[in-house]
Amino acid sequence: MSLRQEGVIKWKMDPGTDRTWAGDVAAAASNNRGVALWKDKVISISLDGRMFSINKATGEVVWERKIADPAIGRRSPLRRSSSAILPSSALRGEFGIRASSRRPTSTPARRVAHLHDPGNRRAGNETWKDGKERWKHGGASIWETATYDPDTDTFYQGIGNAGPDWDAEYRPGDNKWAASVLAISPNDGKIKWGYQYTPNDPYDYDEISEHQIINAKVNGEDRKLVVHAARNGFFYTLDRINGSFVAASSMSTS
Repeated sequence: MSLRQEGVIKWKMDPGTDRTWAGDVAAAASNNRGVALWKDKVISISLDGRMFSINKATGEVVWERKIADPAIGRRSPLRRSSSAILPSSALRGEFGIRASSRRPTSTPARRVAHLHDPGNRRAGNETWKDGKERWKHGGASIWETATYDPDTDTFYQGIGNAGPDWDAEYRPGDNKWAASVLAISPNDGKIKWGYQYTPNDPYDYDEISEHQIINAKVNGEDRKLVVHAARNGFFYTLDRINGSFVAASSMSTS
């Protein structure tokens, strides 16, 4: 007798996203990349810029809020205390977007961080050496959920590729903060520190994937660390307080 038990769908909430628009205009699927749980609510966002609070027991929509222009999709909310942090466009970096994170406190949502904001002293726009301000549409989208560290009240956001992605000739310089991780204050959006895995990335290395936070001993010293398996083939360990490099090891099997 088989002991396997089939899963049961308790409820389903369809936001009714225009799937034709999602495929033809946004160049992305009409789904999102995960939800956040907050007490008895499921927090979800749709590609067309809406945010939903859903009763996790019944699937009933408690409230819905428009937080972005339909042309700029949002995915994967991150819950932090009473706030939700939303990554920027679901569009890929090569679509000429400009990356940001937002906290929906009103309509429209208040911007938390802008990766190339000249008012942010660590924004990195000075590392785009083309002389034509291509940083204004240089990609570096952040279409995956960040990792939140309650100990330091910091979220660690992986950053995608620069645009144009394959031809770095048009964007000389390091192109910060594409292909990087940023430690960001959720209250004011200030970049605490950044680490770029692949400067001037010509290989389309999105580094939006998970950044795990761990506590471990390094040379006998207790350290707070953030680790990441990067697409350039190395596994990185960084100090999550100040962003200093700790170690990197090749993931090559050859």
